[in-house]
Formats: sequence, C-alpha cells, structure tokens
Amino acid sequence: MEEVNNSCRWALDNIMKAKILFIDDDADNLQLMVRVAKFLGDDPLTSNSPRAALTLAAKEIPQLIMVDMQMRKMTGIQFVANLRKNELTRKIPTVVISAEKRPEEVAEAKKVGANGFFLKPLSIDEMTRIIQHFVKPVVVSK
Repeated sequence: MEEVNNSCRWALDNIMKAKILFIDDDADNLQLMVRVAKFLGDDPLTSNSPRAALTLAAKEIPQLIMVDMQMRKMTGIQFVANLRKNELTRKIPTVVISAEKRPEEVAEAKKVGANGFFLKPLSIDEMTRIIQHFVKPVVVSK
C-alpha cells in the first residue's frame, strides 16, 4: 500500500510541473527566471547558448521555451526560426523576451513562428500568466 501512496504522491508532485527551457546569455537573468519557475513549481532547464539550446530542446522536449532576443551569436528570432525547422521541436510553444519592444522585431518573431513577445524583466505575475497560457491552462469547474 505504501508503494501505491508513494506513486500517487510522485504523480501529484510531478503532474503539474512544466519543463521550461530558458535561454539567455546573461547569467543573472537566467538565475532569476529559474528562481521564479521553481517558485511556481516548474522544472527549469537553462542554456546560455542558443546553439546548445537547440540540441537541448530536441533532447528534452520542454513544454515551453523562453528565449532572450539579444544574444551574442544568435538572436531570439534566429533561434525560433531554427527551432521551427526541426520536426521534434517545431510545435514547442516559444516566446521571445526582450528589453526593448520594437514593432519590426515583434512582427519578425511572429513571422518565424514565435508564440509571443514579452518585455523583460518579467514579474512573477507575468511569468505565471505566460506559463498558464502556454502550459497550464486553468481548469474551470462547473
């Protein structure tokens, strides 16, 4: 009976955990996003390299990817474009986060397949809304 209870406890602890991949070349930003994700009960994955993140996404298949717009070797838009080329990762909800919201960047992000474009820093409430929208839809009981 204890094995059943442990299995049920594990399922309840893990059923609502979202595997979220955060990509940013700024270590402080990554640390903040990880803290918020853990606070929300999610399972954060991180990468400071967009190229490495493409491999990680194909391996882990996260429920959501949040990628910084401005990185050294690849922009968030370029990352999304590459992500959409891979059959394994093309349907993963992916949002671009940026310190600036230029209309042309928002349009280009949507054109290559980004599911959203948000300004950073993201508050806990904003991150919660993004995660709920893309990963954990709120269930309304009748």
